[in-house]
Amino acid sequence: RLDPQRDPRPGEPRAVVRDERHVRHAPDANDARHAAGVTDAADERREQQAQLRRLSAAVQQASESILITDLDGRIEYVNRAACERSGYAEHELIGRSARIFESGHTPPQVNRELWSEITAGRTWRGFVFNRHKDGSDYVEFGTVTPIRDADGVVTNYLAVHEDVTEKRR
Repeated sequence: RLDPQRDPRPGEPRAVVRDERHVRHAPDANDARHAAGVTDAADERREQQAQLRRLSAAVQQASESILITDLDGRIEYVNRAACERSGYAEHELIGRSARIFESGHTPPQVNRELWSEITAGRTWRGFVFNRHKDGSDYVEFGTVTPIRDADGVVTNYLAVHEDVTEKRR
């Protein structure tokens, strides 16, 4: 907003203030309005970046295993819990098929149903029997959801899994 304290002479710099912070000097009201718009955009960008950092921290620190895959099931992202639970390091999983976790104990019908649902753009929920890197098995209840871009096209899949091994005993 424009400094209400005084009206400068034509051509004299005018202070532009936003939220009581000095932003810059503008020689006329048109530049002042532009500067305020630039400041609004910069503030919006800072808030979006802060929100993205919070979201990233929340996903990384979640107690559930979280994976993002491409449309062929190749892993593009894993959170800390997924690595801790499976025994694999992040670099061992990125680029690999999510089948790396398969134990062979999940009924084939479950896998067919999962892929049928997500490729149709729907969310799948159910139990899967997975294997740790050390060869031991564990049971997870998972949700796999298609991720869509701004045009509604599915670009990735999001898997959120909870270890329910102890609950099922």
